[in-house]
Amino acid sequence: MCLVLTGLFCQLIFVCVCVCAFCLFIIPLIKSGEEF
Repeated sequence: MCLVLTGLFCQLIFVCVCVCAFCLFIIPLIKSGEEF
C-alpha cells in the first residue's frame, strides 16, 4: 500500500512539474502572439 501511495505521489509531482513547465513555456508564446 505504501509503495502504491508513493507511486501516485511521484506521478502527481511529475504531472504538476510538466504542467508548470508547459504553462511557463506556452503563456509567454501566447502573450507575444497577441502583441503582433
